[in-house]
Amino acid sequence: MGFVIGTFGPFILSNLDYFYVSKALENYGLNFNDLGYKKDISVETNLKPKGFIEILKKPFKIDTLSFKLLQRNIFFQLETILNDYYNLNITGPYSIISNPDTLFSSFDIRIQNALINFIQTSKIYSFYLEHSNVDLDEIENLIKFAKEQVLNDSSIISKDSVISYLSKFNFKNFFYANLVLLNAFLELKEVAKLLKGKDINFLYETEFGKVVITDSIMPSDSDFIYINTKGSQNYNKICQTIIKICAFIDLEGNDKYELDSFSIHSEYGAVFFYDNEGNDIYKCLDFCLSSTILGISYFEDNAGNDIYDVGRFSISSSFYGISIFIDNEGDDIYRAINKALSFSSIWGISIFEDLKGNDIYYLGRFYEHKPLWKNEFYGFGLGFSTGIREDIAGGFSYFVDYEGNDLYNCGTYCISSAYWYSMSVFVDSSGNDRYIGVEYGLGAGIHIAISSFFDLEGDDIYIFKSGPSIGSGHDFSIGFFYEKSANDIYYVSGGIGNSIANGLGIFIDHSGNDSYNFTEYHLSCGASQNLNSQREFFGLGLFIDISGNDDYPSQSKCKNNSFWRLGDIGIGYDGE
Repeated sequence: MGFVIGTFGPFILSNLDYFYVSKALENYGLNFNDLGYKKDISVETNLKPKGFIEILKKPFKIDTLSFKLLQRNIFFQLETILNDYYNLNITGPYSIISNPDTLFSSFDIRIQNALINFIQTSKIYSFYLEHSNVDLDEIENLIKFAKEQVLNDSSIISKDSVISYLSKFNFKNFFYANLVLLNAFLELKEVAKLLKGKDINFLYETEFGKVVITDSIMPSDSDFIYINTKGSQNYNKICQTIIKICAFIDLEGNDKYELDSFSIHSEYGAVFFYDNEGNDIYKCLDFCLSSTILGISYFEDNAGNDIYDVGRFSISSSFYGISIFIDNEGDDIYRAINKALSFSSIWGISIFEDLKGNDIYYLGRFYEHKPLWKNEFYGFGLGFSTGIREDIAGGFSYFVDYEGNDLYNCGTYCISSAYWYSMSVFVDSSGNDRYIGVEYGLGAGIHIAISSFFDLEGDDIYIFKSGPSIGSGHDFSIGFFYEKSANDIYYVSGGIGNSIANGLGIFIDHSGNDSYNFTEYHLSCGASQNLNSQREFFGLGLFIDISGNDDYPSQSKCKNNSFWRLGDIGIGYDGE
């Protein structure tokens, strides 16, 4: 079966891309259906998302799913993940009709309505949490288990218990309630801008805590809604959420946030954060800046050149919940230890979006990847998701940087990597970017996982010390890499569209005069190697470079305007 126009759309890849993939497969006597060979081989693993299994069967669904995620609407993005991947069939509307109230009659009617709506929606959210089919002891055990996994502590909570709790947990109602409350907060933060620069000190007590609207009062542990209207502030304790709801809004100024662990973090609850403007500095330890365990955590910095310096499980990190991090503009610097910048596990959804600016990302400190690497560190982020091997499926991580010339520097398992029944999607839409890492990145699926990477514009440089990296599938995984345009440079010891141990590695460079550099010639550029002789079938490595005058190592089989085969079922095709 050859390529048929219109089979796959809408998509990021072009019709020409699909034509060349089809042509390369046909040269080996294969077609798109052959890419769906069995990869779901673990019968012991629980809570497998249906969408994950579908993509294993039809790998180019990665393209259509990623295209939908690129649409700039957070509810459409969440519905795509919740429905196309987790198969929960959740749809809006997410707004509720609030009952009129005169609690905030001194404010503009729009502010009155938004405050009342958030309070009443919080009551609905709390009701859903109370009827999630698990009791509080079980909730506490789920939270303890997640923290054990993040901190690599010895496990007190058994995996069987976690499976039992999550199997009966009402994820559909839980996620729906999170979207309803998110919608109420987004309405609140928009109308709150009417208060910018106002001299005001207003306090009101609710069943969830205090409503504070102020130009001078600093936040406290008992705040439910906190809005600061003017000036630059130094904050040290905000939204430390444990089974409660917190909304924080800062409307102006160059602010400094020096926070403890568990700040802007939710556990079986919800936290929402919005900073409207200013060049801000954020420093915190672990579990902060839009992290969640069994809840929702939303962070948005609207403007300014910002600095973020965090520890572990921070900046869009999730366990069985939703974490969202958005920076709308500015030349920003991100620095994290690990498990950050879009990290997810066990039915978590982590979304990271940086919309504008020339940004620097640095991930990986303190925790060496021993014994494989000396002085190189685990990253576990910049679009990384993981499950619990053999036992429990993982999460879904989405990372997108829309504009700017960006620098990414990380250790291992980063810049789109996934492990054990998990999925990651990484997109950089434009700019001349630099990607530097160690191993397992740039579209690396490891042990029955799906990882995808897209760079859509710019002269880019990719440097990873070792493979499997750059469109590599290892052990029944899918590693997918797509580079759309311009003149790019690649360096890795072994990778670039390769398959190891029955994996599926796909690499596509659409155009440009590219330079390929690798030293493991038998493991690169569309190679396939089966490392387990007991398995009676192979994986597939696929390398496609459609156009341009490209440079390859002279010792390799890869050449301009030619087909080649490498290893068991390794296919390479340079179109011109």
